[in-house]
Amino acid sequence: MSRPAAASRWALGWGGLAALLAALTLTLLGSAGGTAPLAPALRLWPPLHDASPASVDESRMAAEVGPDTGPARDLPPGLDGWTVERGSGRVEVIDGILRLEAPRADPYVLMRRPLPLVEGARGFRVRAEARFSGFGGARTVDAARIHLQGRDGAGRLLPDRREDAFNARSTRDWTTFEAVLTPPPEAASVELLVRLQRAVGRLELRTLEVETLIEAPWLGPARLGLALAWFAVLAAGCALLLRTAASRAWAGVALAAAAAGLVLILAPPALLPRLLPPPLLELLARSSGGSYLGHLGLGTALAFLATRAAGARRFVVPALLVVILAVAGEALQLLPVGRDTSALDALANALGGIAGLGLALLLARLEDRLPHAEPVDEPAAAIETALPLVPLEAPGTPPR
Repeated sequence: MSRPAAASRWALGWGGLAALLAALTLTLLGSAGGTAPLAPALRLWPPLHDASPASVDESRMAAEVGPDTGPARDLPPGLDGWTVERGSGRVEVIDGILRLEAPRADPYVLMRRPLPLVEGARGFRVRAEARFSGFGGARTVDAARIHLQGRDGAGRLLPDRREDAFNARSTRDWTTFEAVLTPPPEAASVELLVRLQRAVGRLELRTLEVETLIEAPWLGPARLGLALAWFAVLAAGCALLLRTAASRAWAGVALAAAAAGLVLILAPPALLPRLLPPPLLELLARSSGGSYLGHLGLGTALAFLATRAAGARRFVVPALLVVILAVAGEALQLLPVGRDTSALDALANALGGIAGLGLALLLARLEDRLPHAEPVDEPAAAIETALPLVPLEAPGTPPR
């Protein structure tokens, strides 16, 4: 078996092992299966003390708030703890059903409720029975929504993660749903939002409860075991690249870049401002696509350097490894507590890796087409003329 064929087989075997470990990591650390409820669910609707109103006249109580917001004392008893932003919309309780209604002229109503964000909380399980009658806009956020909103330590709103427990842009009959929502890693406080955002119609709730989820007790040892397994797999990958590399210099540069990327992946969110330059941090904070550009750039650089180091000339096997490592990079982010994964980030990793691979293969083909200087055999006469040959003399022969 030729050396390139053997190297491809070793690379595929290593890639399969990394894929299995990534799947195991995502299963154990990236799902609600590794969580446990902290306490009994917080029942937000209907309230325990007023689950069934006595009459329609008594229950039809629109929230008497100002044109934009209203403190909790202005709300009906069943909505204690909520803050309402309604514009010209309405918030009512009719026959035990909480109703948000937004007119066409001002399609906006919002209710927010702070949630207890305890240390070690991994998410919130939201259960509700809801119905929407109306229509939203073209964007996914222009809809009837139930989702989380985070704030930083200074009280500023964090970017909308567009992760909804309920999202409807067209009429939907009564639906019972359950979803696990993850708070932003940098959030100092979290609120549950029930809203009509550029959506005309009525959003009605029969029930709404939230359960705080913390890490299950067995997840700590599992996290340590996965970290050790990843260390072994990554060390084996480094050794494989060094052993099969066509250029040790390119291999050294590729491994150095991979180590820097691994530090960024595993660093806790609070440590990132110390690792990244301020201009880059500002770009990531201002632009919603800044993080995707970062993933694209890192994937492109790593794939280009690794392809040059390996001296690859084919596309299929390296492309398969790029996709595996793109997913593995997101799985690795689950090892430190406080980090999460994103399918869009994995896609950006893969696209960047494919771009870097394609660039390296194109450069290799161009190099292969360049003329190479070949050694020329000198004629014997020319060699003898340049360096006259001196005949050998037998031992004991008198000198001439």
